[in-house]
Amino acid sequence: MHPPATTPPRLNPAPLGVIALFLFALAWRLPYVVSRAFTEADELWYSLPTAERMARGEWLFYISGTNYGAPVQEFLASLLIRWFGVSEITLRLPVVLLGGCAVAVAYLSLRTVVRERVAFVLGLLLALPASAVTNYTAFAHPCYVTTFLLCGVIQILTFRLARERTAGRWWVLAVTMGVAFYVFKLSLLQSAVSLAWLWWRSENAVRVRARVVTAAGTRQAWSAGGVLALGGGLLAPVAYHYLTRRKTFVIAPWEKGLLLAALAVLGVGALLALRVLARPTGRELGMAMVCAAALALIPLPAAIWFARVEAPRLAAGGGKIYAEATYELKHVHAWPHQVRLVLQGIIPALVLGGFDDLEGEPTETEPLDWRAGVSVVLLGTLAWFGRRRLRQVGWRVSLSAGNTVLIAPFLLVAAVMFPSWALHSECCFRYLVPFLPGGLLLAYRALEEPITRHPRVALGVVAVIILQNAADCHWLQH
Repeated sequence: MHPPATTPPRLNPAPLGVIALFLFALAWRLPYVVSRAFTEADELWYSLPTAERMARGEWLFYISGTNYGAPVQEFLASLLIRWFGVSEITLRLPVVLLGGCAVAVAYLSLRTVVRERVAFVLGLLLALPASAVTNYTAFAHPCYVTTFLLCGVIQILTFRLARERTAGRWWVLAVTMGVAFYVFKLSLLQSAVSLAWLWWRSENAVRVRARVVTAAGTRQAWSAGGVLALGGGLLAPVAYHYLTRRKTFVIAPWEKGLLLAALAVLGVGALLALRVLARPTGRELGMAMVCAAALALIPLPAAIWFARVEAPRLAAGGGKIYAEATYELKHVHAWPHQVRLVLQGIIPALVLGGFDDLEGEPTETEPLDWRAGVSVVLLGTLAWFGRRRLRQVGWRVSLSAGNTVLIAPFLLVAAVMFPSWALHSECCFRYLVPFLPGGLLLAYRALEEPITRHPRVALGVVAVIILQNAADCHWLQH
């Protein structure tokens, strides 16, 4: 029997979830930002000068005083400053709005790989986070919230393209990846994962796997892999020396010989790998070139502008350019301290908050406290259940599933960041904030079995987390 004509049509739950999470995110962040005066260095040194200069009519394509980072939120703030003047709310409101949009987009992305209720709960944790995450999605720290939003858009476009590969969808994805790379270079990891995942599900990858499973293909694959591994081993000492001494590096004669030998071996390995790879079709090659061109060309005008306009202007005025951090390794013997930073700073910041307590890196002699214990228990639990889950599902199924598009960038950022002297610090958890949906999805997938068995307990834990986040954001941080 059909419902009577007067019965209103049932709304699609997705718009309701998007609206609810957007409003939750705004209601969570607005009281936080209006109650605190300008105290953050990033706001005072970079975002506010950029917005003020743009409000006066200047054209800026990078954040003021830097050679990287698109001033998206600062441009929006400049519009408010023209009408209402400079204040905490006019500078931070665009960040809050973009943060709410990022949460809503993350929910839509999560909704493609998990059930709608699960996606909403994970989105709720993103909308109502602890103070450390709230700080980087509410205050005017340049780039992070815009990157959060754009990475979510890239994920959704990746899933749409996987369902139907049209030229128009390829172009949209390529342009979005180029814009995201211009906004913040860390987004390149999301683009790389999306492209690799799309290739893994492509006809070209199917042809490659069909070759590899044959006896001849297996031998060729092992030969190519062995030669490439040898080349990488020869290159490793030179790369390690360079990356641990970026500012003082001088290549030694023996390193020149090792470098030339490594490049020769890697070249042979690449030629052997070509025997295993299947030749791409013209359409596949064309779309790959479009993505590469977008990543290279979209940020280029801003770089030219900085070199020809902004840098001479800063030099004439005696200003100092704040250059982006270069990738520099710590020596292996210093890596235990990196572990201390993870256990004592990064994981507690993401899970427990306490942003105002992040006053410096823990020293090697400082005893680990209860926060490190929480990190160990959390990592141990996820590793135990995650291993069981991976054995049940299989790595091939896990790799082909859409979870990879969200989870892999989160893990890649952590892996790339860990050995870096310049990037790994007490506040480097901020690099993980744009990819936090993948971290939450990873936790859910690892714990999916006990969560499914005990859903009420899981919801109780989520409620406790949100209450703790509320205390951390709106009570303990004042």
